[in-house]
Amino acid sequence: MYRWMPRAAAFWAAAPTAGADGAGLWIPSTSRRAPGCRPYYRHAHTLLELGPYEYSEAYWQSELARQRVSLFPIQGDDMVNVINQLSPLTRFGQVYLTRLAQAPKLRVFLNANVTELQANVTASMVDCVQVATLDGVRFSVSSKLVVLACGGIENARLLLVSNGVQSAGLGNGNDLVGRYFMDHPRFRWTKVRLGDQRKYRRLYDSSLAHTRPRVRSRDLRLAAHLAPSFTQQREARLPNSRTYLVANYFASVSATYGVLKVMWHRMHNRKKFGVPLATVALEAARNPPCCCVKRRGRASRCSTTG
Repeated sequence: MYRWMPRAAAFWAAAPTAGADGAGLWIPSTSRRAPGCRPYYRHAHTLLELGPYEYSEAYWQSELARQRVSLFPIQGDDMVNVINQLSPLTRFGQVYLTRLAQAPKLRVFLNANVTELQANVTASMVDCVQVATLDGVRFSVSSKLVVLACGGIENARLLLVSNGVQSAGLGNGNDLVGRYFMDHPRFRWTKVRLGDQRKYRRLYDSSLAHTRPRVRSRDLRLAAHLAPSFTQQREARLPNSRTYLVANYFASVSATYGVLKVMWHRMHNRKKFGVPLATVALEAARNPPCCCVKRRGRASRCSTTG
């Protein structure tokens, strides 16, 4: 499983769980995972500049001891520790630019947006891919094979908008394209207090795992979370899940941190959308983020403007 971590520009990798090829068969409308995926996982491991393709607790014990951290001691077999590896800031365009440029059978187009998959008269194959740029340049690409790898939302959108032959969208004869979109729901469970912060927090605190890549820390490329064992999933007919910790400070500290976080996101997102700094500063002055802090039974309001 490889999960993109927003804004951290890093990848979070965990090995397939034991028995994963049959995981979820007790849940309606699920199917067995395609066999033979592990070689591709290993190859992706290399591309993401991760460590060795090892996720057993025994393998990482010496490294955990060297880092002076430890996994939770778990009683029983309902829950298990899961080791995760964090990639560095792997920018594919920078790391693999030379290989992409020298590949004899590969041509890369930047800033090119696919607008339609143009099918033949029977909609049995794609004749060409229509492409356009924001500057108004338009062209088409023809190939023996077309691989659609734009993510869960864009894949479905492109198929639906490619309705030149099939009015309901390409491959949508049964009206199922985009119907089974799945998200990762999350909810707050409970509060815990670690008895030994130094021993466990660096490994289990998800906020630290997200922060380390942003500050280019080489401190620890590992993280951990809790998950129901495969046996427990099967017996309780549960899907897989991950339980992780997020640091929660005292009210006044959390409120200040929340305001600073909102301001940071405003400044960061302006670059993404091309918003001038002066515009963001003026908007922040007019609408400063504020929060509510409870003090001795009363609520007091705070903001960046004081």
